[in-house]
Amino acid sequence: MSSISLLNVFDSISFSWKDFHSSKVLIPSSLFEYHTKWMKVALTASSILCTIYLLHSHASYNDNIPTVNRRFALEPRIFVRLRWAFGSVKILDDAYEKYHDRAYRLARGDADIIVLPSRFINELNRLPQHFISSRKSHSKSLTGYLNGMDVVQTTNHHVKMLLSRPASQRIQSTITELFPRDTDSWNAVEPVNKIVHCISQAITLSTFGPPICDNPKLPILVWLLPYKWRLEQSWKNLEDFVVPEVESRKADPNRVKEPNLISWMLAEAKTDGETDGYMLTRLVGSVIAGGTYSSAAFVTGVIADLIAHPHFLDEIREEIRQKNDEVQGNWDQSAFNNLDKLDSAMKETSRLAPGSLLVYSRVMENDCTLSNGLELKKGQLITTSGHSASMDPNVFPNPEEYDALRAYNQDFERHRAQPFRSVEGEDHRWGAGRWACPGRYIASIVSKIILVKLLDEYDFEFVGGKRPKTSVMHEFVFIDPATKIMMRRKKQNSGIMY
Repeated sequence: MSSISLLNVFDSISFSWKDFHSSKVLIPSSLFEYHTKWMKVALTASSILCTIYLLHSHASYNDNIPTVNRRFALEPRIFVRLRWAFGSVKILDDAYEKYHDRAYRLARGDADIIVLPSRFINELNRLPQHFISSRKSHSKSLTGYLNGMDVVQTTNHHVKMLLSRPASQRIQSTITELFPRDTDSWNAVEPVNKIVHCISQAITLSTFGPPICDNPKLPILVWLLPYKWRLEQSWKNLEDFVVPEVESRKADPNRVKEPNLISWMLAEAKTDGETDGYMLTRLVGSVIAGGTYSSAAFVTGVIADLIAHPHFLDEIREEIRQKNDEVQGNWDQSAFNNLDKLDSAMKETSRLAPGSLLVYSRVMENDCTLSNGLELKKGQLITTSGHSASMDPNVFPNPEEYDALRAYNQDFERHRAQPFRSVEGEDHRWGAGRWACPGRYIASIVSKIILVKLLDEYDFEFVGGKRPKTSVMHEFVFIDPATKIMMRRKKQNSGIMY
């Protein structure tokens, strides 16, 4: 059969469909196997080519924006994700060196994001509110579809209400309770976890008010637990506190006047959804989880940087002592806001170890063309690299070097006009525009309340003489919560009381 042409074979076989179905015509088995084999090959090849075409079309863009962290269009996302997870700093540094003042597309593994030069932030801030969304971006960054925090996509009610007075006395009592009181011996302390409790005391007071804030069973959503069902159980526990409290306040108009976040949200609600107890539970959880660990890690980072540079620590301690004498122990908000050297040190730690390498993250809600002709499309994720600006020697001379008094010495008047809580810094540590971090005022004042007390009252040393490591995973910068620092209460201190 192999020596007979395929055409002659077909000519030698005469049949009708009737004959075929009545089995009167027999097709040689070798010919049938030959056709079957090549039909399978053809179908497989066609399927592969179609799949490659579709994947290539999906992974490729026709907008002349260069892509970083993707080596070829069809590279599996898992490799892209792993490189970003463990090499994000180098990826951003290389991209900034190569493109600098140009936009580029960052392949992050979970999504492709347009990274814009920070000079476009002011232009983007002038766009109408319906053109750009920070809430959708925050929901994605918080993995809201997994942990329930996607509620921030539907309302910004908590953002508008997130301003309150600091709970300095509450923080002070927590410091007294949790930190060592021994003045003779050194103690290994996990400062992150203890500071989390200090901040939680302030946030629960600001959020719930008494007496619910004093309930020891009140769950605090600080860590994003590794199992979704455990996180859902935490949400359920929080609902058991919040929902009855919301209903109680809705039934009593006088309670809505209480000075705390839940009462303010109820008083300012414009829709029924904004007074729903389950909705408010998710918003409250987002506030608590979004601010506690990041602030605690930041305070620990400030202390660690000052331990590593004791001459700066001495200067800032002296500033605290002088301010305490000046205000005669009456530490109000004005006193904290006028600690210029401490504020400078906080800026420097935030510059070198920000909460995130990427800032001003948004989702485009409409097509937009920027002043340089760059077209942004609806649905695209955009961001800027705060890390790149922070490490640019043209912006910050000797950027790798820690200088606690950099802002203080570089331009004192500007430093005073743009304190740590300001959104005007070159590194955009709080974001920018109408949706800059609303909790920056609380984070700034609570951090200073804790730092003033600890820096004045304690001596510090590193365990084994080494500074705790600051780690980076994806774009997030953090200190291990189990990090330990040696602490000893000073026999001579200013006796600061709030």
